[in-house]
Amino acid sequence: MALGCPVGTPLNVEQWHAWFSVQAGWTRPTRTWLYRRVGLDRARDVLEVGCGTGVVTEELARFSSNSACVVGLDLDASGLAFACSRSCSRSPMTERVIYVQGDAANLPFPDQSFDVVVCHYLLLWLSDPARGVREMARVVRPSGCVLACAEPDYGGRIDHPPEMVPLGRLQIEALRRKGADPEIGRRLGGLFVAAGLRVKVGVMAGQWELPASPADDF
Repeated sequence: MALGCPVGTPLNVEQWHAWFSVQAGWTRPTRTWLYRRVGLDRARDVLEVGCGTGVVTEELARFSSNSACVVGLDLDASGLAFACSRSCSRSPMTERVIYVQGDAANLPFPDQSFDVVVCHYLLLWLSDPARGVREMARVVRPSGCVLACAEPDYGGRIDHPPEMVPLGRLQIEALRRKGADPEIGRRLGGLFVAAGLRVKVGVMAGQWELPASPADDF
């Protein structure tokens, strides 16, 4: 699969979905490990905040039990419509996956509504990530957990060979110009503690390698 468009041309929803799928693939092994660690298969109610086109939401439905209700929330109506159309085409998931339009800073759910709350590559884009974490902490049950996945700390990256260093800087600068915090990862522990969550911290190393062909990466 190739993903590309002329420079300056906005991506349509299908192209965004293709990109989200590639992006989610980079961290899938980590998410799979986390799902097993927190007992996602035993959860009754699961929420993804900032679900986009539903890539990770569908994954949550696959890893959860057949009786679980999985909710995907996002502000963008076009992404949600695309996610709904995909969900409806997968009959076993139709009754278990619900998509809701809403704001991560003001989740439209009562307190203690979910066993597992997940966000993926979201907090770096929020103007007030602390409020977003507080909202996730509010809607999770006391016995549940909040997972923040793929929240980067690009300030701690190591690029090799040295010729890659300027590209890394360009990526960081581009994210900042778009209003993102490319170093949100180093703040996660503090944000979670401030929201009243008990934090479990670990380190997982990873190495990025060039794909065998350009098509393998897109």
